[in-house]
Amino acid sequence: MGSGRPNSALQALLPELWIFALRLTSTPVEAEKLVGGVYRSMLAGKHTHAPYMSLRVNLMSTMLRCWQQKKPRSNECALRTAASIQADSEASRRLLQIIATLPDEQRIAILLIEAERLTPNEAAWAWGLSTAELERRFTRANAAVTRAFENGALPPCPYRHTRWALRGKSLA
Repeated sequence: MGSGRPNSALQALLPELWIFALRLTSTPVEAEKLVGGVYRSMLAGKHTHAPYMSLRVNLMSTMLRCWQQKKPRSNECALRTAASIQADSEASRRLLQIIATLPDEQRIAILLIEAERLTPNEAAWAWGLSTAELERRFTRANAAVTRAFENGALPPCPYRHTRWALRGKSLA
């Protein structure tokens, strides 16, 4: 990569990137694999970035795209809705459980804007969407979370009713 400066900037971002990866994958092992792969591709010079976006946004974009290509579809909701979600209060734990059960298109919109504090333009670019599409997904996510929180029910998960998701088994 030339100088040590980009490497030190990348190392400074690792804690934030690991938290983002954990939010995407829901398991520490998968988060480590995702961060490791992105980190290695960056050090090897395989990472392309947009000069008008920050290194953080560029890396989150790379991480999101890598995760979308490799994620398991059959039991993702079962993994995310584990009873091990911890929070400071019952309301916070409930909110995290609701967000974990949202379809990926809604969950990721909330993660990028609320948890990662990206602007709608940055989040849309990182995800490869138009700003209008990201805002539509974010609005649907907020509506689903509000309904679920008020009704005391979890929003529907596209994989919840399969026997594989209920047993936590993969299709492989």
